[in-house]
Amino acid sequence: VRLPPHILCTPVVAEFPKLYNSNGETEYFMFVAVSYYFDEDEYEGFFAYKRFSSTDHGDETEVQRGMYLANSIMIYHLGENPRWGRQEHLDMSADHSAPVNTTLVGSIELRQDNSKLGALALASPTVADIDGDGNMEVILGTSMGLLYVFDARNLFDKENFPVQLPFGIEHRVIVEDVRGDTNLEMFVADVGGNIV
Repeated sequence: VRLPPHILCTPVVAEFPKLYNSNGETEYFMFVAVSYYFDEDEYEGFFAYKRFSSTDHGDETEVQRGMYLANSIMIYHLGENPRWGRQEHLDMSADHSAPVNTTLVGSIELRQDNSKLGALALASPTVADIDGDGNMEVILGTSMGLLYVFDARNLFDKENFPVQLPFGIEHRVIVEDVRGDTNLEMFVADVGGNIV
């Protein structure tokens, strides 16, 4: 099932040395955090589905379309041959603002989402070399409260990540050498007022 990606935060462009090149040439990558959901205004009139309607009208799924959210991080290679690179899916959730409405007899029972944390990517990615190994990492928080750290070129998970905070991360992660010891610190704030 294909869904249009919604960009709800500012993409980030970073410069990397070209692989297998000793001439000092560089290339640019754009990191885009995207959210996937059905835009009910866009689909209204085309589908009979209505977000808060309790009826099913034909070819829609038996579970209301608008209750699911997902997000991912994507890489766009800029330069001579612009193209989309790797994409990594992060979270998926049931949207707390949509009613739980299944019409199938004997369907799986769905629980009410009391966390109010939908899987949206609202924070811009941060690109930095946080472990000092010479390779850049991309850092991204999601509104599910998950903090992800990936190898920036290949989007491989870094060890010990993701980490979950009690509330959603809707602001960019700040990376800075505050102690002055050449090691970078990450500062993460969630919407509950916690700073880690």
